[in-house]
Amino acid sequence: MNISLKKISLSQIIIFGLLVRLILLPFGTHPDVANHVIWGKYGQEFGFKGYYDWLDFFSFNRPNQPPLTILIYTGVKYIYDFLYRPLWFVNLKLSIFPSGLMTWYDHNGFSTLLKLPSVLADIGISWLIYQISQYIFKNKKKSLIAASLYLFNPVTIYNSAVWGQTDALINLFFIAAVVFLLIKPKSPFAIPLMVLSLLTKGSLLILFPAVLVFYLKNKPNWSNLFLSILISLGLIFLITKPFAPTPFLTWTYKLYTQNILQGELHYLTANAFNSWALIYGFKPVVDSFNFIGNISAYEFGLLLFSFYVIFIMLSLYRCFDFYRFLLAVTLIVFGAFLILTRMHERYLFPLFIPLTILCVKKIISLPSYIVLSLVHLINLYHLWWFPSINSLISLFSEPVIEKILIIVLLFIFMQFNKTYFLLKNDFL
Repeated sequence: MNISLKKISLSQIIIFGLLVRLILLPFGTHPDVANHVIWGKYGQEFGFKGYYDWLDFFSFNRPNQPPLTILIYTGVKYIYDFLYRPLWFVNLKLSIFPSGLMTWYDHNGFSTLLKLPSVLADIGISWLIYQISQYIFKNKKKSLIAASLYLFNPVTIYNSAVWGQTDALINLFFIAAVVFLLIKPKSPFAIPLMVLSLLTKGSLLILFPAVLVFYLKNKPNWSNLFLSILISLGLIFLITKPFAPTPFLTWTYKLYTQNILQGELHYLTANAFNSWALIYGFKPVVDSFNFIGNISAYEFGLLLFSFYVIFIMLSLYRCFDFYRFLLAVTLIVFGAFLILTRMHERYLFPLFIPLTILCVKKIISLPSYIVLSLVHLINLYHLWWFPSINSLISLFSEPVIEKILIIVLLFIFMQFNKTYFLLKNDFL
């Protein structure tokens, strides 16, 4: 990692990373984005009262993402409309204006703009990684490497700029919470930022115990705790108020337990390269069957993962430092991906934020980081197959290749666990 960065600034890295993503924005429209387009249009046309409760989405999936995401999709629809009018005006008034661009914008403009929040979130995450790295390394070169590892990892580019998923957005709030816990431990904003992440998507709920341990290790006073809770409740109220026909906390609890956290596909795996796929393949097997005795596969995965998280959290609480925290976050995300049912391929994404810092610190080796990134990129490509390359489709559809890739992930996971329990407390 002896890279000469003396003449490169953070702003140059960020601008180049942004340009790469903007160039890729028009390419690829995943079927998920078609749902997001409808959810944004319905938010604009019908408003939000009854949006989750009685509004009919016909042949499209009912919304299974939290209110903040729906507000963002709807806001992007207003931006799309705002840009449509001047483009149409110029198209009518200037003969040299390429009318094909107007046709493209009419059909694909909204779906392309929907990727923009995640692209900007990628930029924000890279900047925050730089701030964390500067704080702990006090070395510009190492900080630039950490920011670049995230920003130019094909996994993050493909997820945000090509697929258009919101993983970067929810992780932006998470890493911002970590920044406050690390750099401004007396600030009351860490927990509210985690709440914002959960109001965008519920998938990082599994990281709340690690954030809570970090928060408690900062020894917050009662006023800090009270203010954190008050701000969090205020955010929940403001964001759910347009949607909630009943008292907002009751409505929010029902929304998450009945709609958001249940998941859309109750299968052993939703195209994730995990332990269930290793045993059963990628066939759509419902996870309610009895796996051991009267315990279903879903319940078994949940129990096993819960015990694993408790074990990791007890170890973290007893022997806490920042690097151990980052590695604990890595293990929780990795463990959920490999152990739980109903996992989507994208749910490994949060790994690549803490791993950039751990890799620069040389707690995690660069080859492990590269191999993990490559396997995850293949998993993202698997099933969607964009761009369509027949030789790659044939190769990665082979059951033997699929199983080898899963075994690679399991091996790396075991190595990370070994590293975690051998890690010495040498932070700062």
